Amino acid sequence: MAQARADDATVRPIFIEDYLDQHGAWGEVTVRTGAWNTGWHSGHDFTQWTGSQAQRDALARIADVSREVHAARWKASEENVADQAVWDALEDAMWHLLRAGDELQHLLG
Repeated sequence: MAQARADDATVRPIFIEDYLDQHGAWGEVTVRTGAWNTGWHSGHDFTQWTGSQAQRDALARIADVSREVHAARWKASEENVADQAVWDALEDAMWHLLRAGDELQHLLG
C-alpha cells in the first residue's frame, strides 16, 4: 500500500464512495459468477473465496463451537464462577477454537 500511495504511483487505492463522489454512477453492468486464475475449478459460485463444501462445513462447525464457548464463558462470568479450573478449561477451549479457525483460514488461502 505504501508503494501505491507514493507520489509517483500510477495506480492508487480509493474507497468506492470517494470514486462515486468524484465520477458519479451511470450505465449498467451484468455480474456473473465465475473467476479467473482459479486453478483446479471453474470459479463457478465464487468457489475460490468460499471454499469447498467440506471447508464451508468445517467453518460452520467452528462457528457453532465458537457460539458454545462464548456462551459458556458468558455464563461462567454471570454466575461468578470462582473455580480456576473452569476458567483454565474455557481459556484452553478458546485457544483451540482460535487455532482451528486460523488453520482453516490458512488452508483456504
